[in-house]
Amino acid sequence: MKNLLSKVTISAMMMFVMGVTIAQEVDMPEVDQAEKFGDILTAEQIATLEQNKANRQELREAFKATLSEDQLAILEDAELNRREQREALRNTLTDEQQELLASNRETIRERRDAFRDGLTDEQRTALREQRQDQRPDRRSRRDRLRRHGRSN
Repeated sequence: MKNLLSKVTISAMMMFVMGVTIAQEVDMPEVDQAEKFGDILTAEQIATLEQNKANRQELREAFKATLSEDQLAILEDAELNRREQREALRNTLTDEQQELLASNRETIRERRDAFRDGLTDEQRTALREQRQDQRPDRRSRRDRLRRHGRSN
């Protein structure tokens, strides 16, 4: 039972990370962190966000470098939607790749938590409000992508 639970947990975590990895393949406009958060965060906090973003990109590239030609072909298969790509890729991952994903996920979580710990209550409130204001826009972007043949 414990073995089954650990397999289910690992599978769920892999789906999340693979979703993030594959979602990065979609061409989205670059958002300038200073423009987006300049009135809420300090220059140092914005620099930390930029560094965390660069680190996430490095982790994605490091993971992608471990993929075999067959695994890369899955990601490039235009006939599969993102969900199908994630599922097909997940079924081909080696133990080492799964461990790398878990390690990457933990690194990202630690950096995110460290950043959040440095926020004031006012900044947390302002960021939460900004995030809620942007949610309808996020959905409309997702709908536009689906209409143009890109799906999850």
